[in-house]
Amino acid sequence: MSAAPTLYATVLRLLAEKGWKLQADEERRSVTMLMEGRNGTWPCIVVAREQEQQILVYSASSLRVPPDRRTKLAETIARANFGMVIGNFELEMDTGEIRYKTSLDVSESELDGGLLERILRPNIQTMDRYLPTFAAAIHSDATPVQALARVEGAP
Repeated sequence: MSAAPTLYATVLRLLAEKGWKLQADEERRSVTMLMEGRNGTWPCIVVAREQEQQILVYSASSLRVPPDRRTKLAETIARANFGMVIGNFELEMDTGEIRYKTSLDVSESELDGGLLERILRPNIQTMDRYLPTFAAAIHSDATPVQALARVEGAP
């Protein structure tokens, strides 16, 4: 009897079936793809946490937030995150990295293409949707509320 494939092997196979160009990192148990949306291009990283039986998906914005704009971006991200159903934005305050994270616990189920798609698609779509908001908050005098109104509509 052969051993079941690892979670990482399953993720790699399912992503390869989509025809995306992949960069696999077996040591980190991650797979990176370059996403291209209407509003930019960014790496999307899928991480398999074997022991925890969890899948993490990160879209890492190519925007870097200068130190003098990080507090403003932190407020923008907090406002964007409020009420989000699937996933959340993160801001690394020391480096200025912005990323969007979705995750899935598969400890009680078997990972398949449908499950993976349900955490990948909203991740990619949300990052693409909010990139102009973050660019406006970084590169203009727009307040967090004004920057978000461009994406979410006026309050």
